[in-house]
Amino acid sequence: MPAPEILASVKQTRDSGVNHMDHVKRSRKSKIKKRPDDWEQLKVEIAKEIGLWPKVAADGWAGLSAEESGRLGGVFSTRKKALAAATATTGEKANNEEIRG
Repeated sequence: MPAPEILASVKQTRDSGVNHMDHVKRSRKSKIKKRPDDWEQLKVEIAKEIGLWPKVAADGWAGLSAEESGRLGGVFSTRKKALAAATATTGEKANNEEIRG
């Protein structure tokens, strides 16, 4: 369980509308790579769902074990593929309606 001051900090930044990932330690490699912001939000959401968020909040993403990172990455890639398929299907339907209309 993370220290109470970390939890208070997370709650305060979340409530203030500030990016709550600013206080989480990131590895050097992840600082170099620039990924879309929605990926970061999805990663946080999945970490909360599978119970890894307290560890991430306390130690940063680099604090996860290989097994935990793999579990998070597996769920992340599955979710990303599903979102891409849903977006493609929605776009296809819109294009078909325009053609018919």
